[in-house]
Amino acid sequence: HLGIIDEYGFYSVDNVDLTRPFTLFLLDADYRFQALLATAGTTSTTVRQYLTAKLTTLPTIVHKGSVLRFVDASGITWAEDSAEASADDPTIPKGISLVSRQLALAGVSDVDGDGKINTLDIDIDGDGLPNSFDDDDDKDGTLDIFDAEGNGNTSPASLEAMGDPYFNRDLYYIAVQIMREGESTYYLKFTAKVREDIQVESLSIKGSTNSLDKALQLEISDTGAEKYEKTWDLKLLDDGKSEDGEAGDKVYSAKVKLSSAATLKVPEPGQMYFIRLEQTRSGKTITSDFPYRTPDYDPTRGPTAIALAKEDAGKRKYTPAVAPFGTEATFWSLHLYNASSKVKVYATPLRKSSDADVLLPASIISSGVSYQGEYTAISQERVPGYPFWIVKSELLNVTINN
Repeated sequence: HLGIIDEYGFYSVDNVDLTRPFTLFLLDADYRFQALLATAGTTSTTVRQYLTAKLTTLPTIVHKGSVLRFVDASGITWAEDSAEASADDPTIPKGISLVSRQLALAGVSDVDGDGKINTLDIDIDGDGLPNSFDDDDDKDGTLDIFDAEGNGNTSPASLEAMGDPYFNRDLYYIAVQIMREGESTYYLKFTAKVREDIQVESLSIKGSTNSLDKALQLEISDTGAEKYEKTWDLKLLDDGKSEDGEAGDKVYSAKVKLSSAATLKVPEPGQMYFIRLEQTRSGKTITSDFPYRTPDYDPTRGPTAIALAKEDAGKRKYTPAVAPFGTEATFWSLHLYNASSKVKVYATPLRKSSDADVLLPASIISSGVSYQGEYTAISQERVPGYPFWIVKSELLNVTINN
């Protein structure tokens, strides 16, 4: 659930069930993480963050550094200790202190040893940061967007339907994708799969106006052509025309082109987006907000030229000068076009980042014809079919070295 703090420090969060354990986070005006709620635990090495309350108004909250505190905790019932305390300050979670948090996993299913298996634990590594706010849920040193097995067990995350993008009520999953074409054109795509029993009133996005201001919405014409002319209204649609699949299939989506005139022209690391679901339940409108945080990572730029070396048996070899995403576990492909007609003549299958060389069939290269090429690189998929990063190069001239 999301509330906006006004200039006087007041806020409201509607339709929250205070009898279920919850905690609080503070974001800045651009929806970036600032602080979290914490109090001392029952021992000197733990903290508590989750509470229930028999109140309609929460006590006054003070923001101090990276922590939120209640001035008066009357009416508050703290849940069990939820995180390991920082060695520097026993009243704050270890996850927000500048200490080493590397863990040896070796296939364990309860990384933090709290008695909750990773697939059911909202804070897998016990550092005080819920998985939705944590770039590396299991603290194995690999960011979740590159980690095929980010839940800290031995099963691929995309096959378990568990982890940050998945939810056990209202929505099955959310997927946020960042797409970069060339050096400066960015697109965002938001997708949410709603559970069959939910009566949807609307799905929309809450996020920084500095980022989403003047964003243009994808529209697909009757001929199938894409255009970006209409200012986005922040809505996700299930109309069969928004890269959402079939109309009425409970998959809601929106793809938008970020404006070059926006204050934040690219999604920043740590940017928070919330997918807001408004549904009808027992004749009332119920609102829920589902979070997504962009990881602290920016992909490398990739090759700026394509040169094919003549190989044995008349084949051509292509080796990218720079691997997108560096050595992370990603995939890439090369697409070749006739420079005059712009017709695609060949596309390689997706290749692992470690597979540097591509051997092109001799039959696709014709003497005297000019070619252009582009590469596409994608990160791991947490939700099948929805890689977080998609990077496409500019169209580059192809040189054939005989």
